[in-house]
Amino acid sequence: MMRSGFLAAVIAALWAHAACAAPLELYGKLPTIETLALSPDGENIALISTSGEARRIIVTHLADRKPLLIAEVGAAKLRALQWAGNDHVIITSSVTAVPRDVEAKRAEWAMAFDLDLRTRKLRPLMKDAKDSMNTIQDTPEVRMIGGQPVVFLQGIHFVNREGVLLLFQINLDRASSKLVETGTRDTRDWLVGMDGHAIAQARYFDKGGTWSLLVKPANGGWREIQRLAAPTERPGLRGLGRDGKSVLVEVETSGGSGWKEVSPESGSWTELPSDLDGQQPVHDPDTGALIGQHSLVG
Repeated sequence: MMRSGFLAAVIAALWAHAACAAPLELYGKLPTIETLALSPDGENIALISTSGEARRIIVTHLADRKPLLIAEVGAAKLRALQWAGNDHVIITSSVTAVPRDVEAKRAEWAMAFDLDLRTRKLRPLMKDAKDSMNTIQDTPEVRMIGGQPVVFLQGIHFVNREGVLLLFQINLDRASSKLVETGTRDTRDWLVGMDGHAIAQARYFDKGGTWSLLVKPANGGWREIQRLAAPTERPGLRGLGRDGKSVLVEVETSGGSGWKEVSPESGSWTELPSDLDGQQPVHDPDTGALIGQHSLVG
């Protein structure tokens, strides 16, 4: 397993009081911003700012520009910030290490934390998952279910001493995990629909270099709708398509990467514009539908 206490200890010690003024340097010079995220209600912004190798997390109330949090986290590798509702910020960090108690090589492993702005507590996620690592294998997915934010994480669970990629649902009130979908030794990715149910699963067969896409209707089991030869670069799931129901897939071609939408009913491909190489998708936070793309320039 991985140690997660370093990030919690740093942030817990550096909560800024909501009434204190932000340092002038925050507005007087141009910091390097690695990532930022706007809360769903548009009132607060969370960002990761860097100066050399030093990083800080800043959560600011936009109307009066007063900080809710300023935390110096040093050289900790912070990879992403995501809002889960208006009161939770999901932090993805990573560390290069050899995991304890499992047979694995030294590599970069990602972990997820819930920063609760109401209680001012930072809690590691996946800590209670039995027979599983406390690391995550992909970007957390946030869904609003019954008016409450729910986080879905992909993690490694051990079945007969072999790691298998499973899908977990996280209750943010308790930071507790619940296993919701079990994969196979060939499962490589999951996609969750806006209703909180897994709708797509990607598998890759190393022996034959074959990638397959499976979908799961609301009232049925998993069925394969696409199978491709992918000996070098396998396709990847990139979220929901433009209608909020289709599956967005990134596929490598001779001209670079391209996006395709796959209908869960017919399994047919719909190609999107071919000039999207290097772009990242933008999804509607309410419907999950693809609404655009973005990229870093410069």
